Amino acid sequence: MDYKSNNKITKIKTKMGTRVQYLIVGILFGLLFPIFAILHELYSMHLDVAFESLSKVYSYNPLLIMISTAPFFFGIFSLVAGIRQANVEEEKKQLEIMKKEISARAYHDSLTGLPNRALLEERLNQILAFAHRHTMIAAILFIDIDNFKMVNDTFGHDQGDVVLKETANRIENIMREEETIARMGGDEFVAVVYNLRENRDVLRIAERIIDSVTKPIKLDKQYVNLGASIGVALYPTDGEDREVLIKNADIAMYHAKQNGKNRVETFSPLDEGKQ
Repeated sequence: MDYKSNNKITKIKTKMGTRVQYLIVGILFGLLFPIFAILHELYSMHLDVAFESLSKVYSYNPLLIMISTAPFFFGIFSLVAGIRQANVEEEKKQLEIMKKEISARAYHDSLTGLPNRALLEERLNQILAFAHRHTMIAAILFIDIDNFKMVNDTFGHDQGDVVLKETANRIENIMREEETIARMGGDEFVAVVYNLRENRDVLRIAERIIDSVTKPIKLDKQYVNLGASIGVALYPTDGEDREVLIKNADIAMYHAKQNGKNRVETFSPLDEGKQ
């Protein structure tokens, strides 16, 4: 449970505590008059007269009865209102949690927690618009994990999921906070980087990703070694809209696999139609 949820629960408990205090005060206040009446008569050493006097006072003075019992009923009312308010707050909290979960499922990959294609497309539109306004170089890196099928066939899909989560985590750690890494599906990921000083900057990022992915991953009692084939498409030279850039980066990745895997290839117009 996160800090905000704990804070809401604390507030609800505080409100409930206040309502209970109202009830206690009401009960005590409602008993004050008869207690003082009895103490007064006791002070005069007439205990029997005390109870008789108290009985007469309450029998013939409805206003006094209302005054002395009103705090008690106010306390009851406050407690009931507090319970209802606590229920409303709890329902609001649950609805907020559900909304966040639905939003997370709609825009994030359920296995890795990374943005999915829908969120990638939204962010890519924003990044391209920003790069256009500020005349920046941006790049799409289409990443495919080499030999991933072997992991599924040898170790099973559960271990394959372990590999995907570990790979996603390694790539995410390389990216800057303002950049995006998304899972497209299967063993394919797309990274978006921008504000590059020169074209070769993206190649250095791609090499770092390959170095990270190729480090052994422990499955059960043994280690597996994988690789990554990466295709790069640059904005604006290789395309100026989202779909074209993703397609061209995918084409470049395909040629990286054809040329020996575990390498980086940049898009070339000559590559179109060769896939």
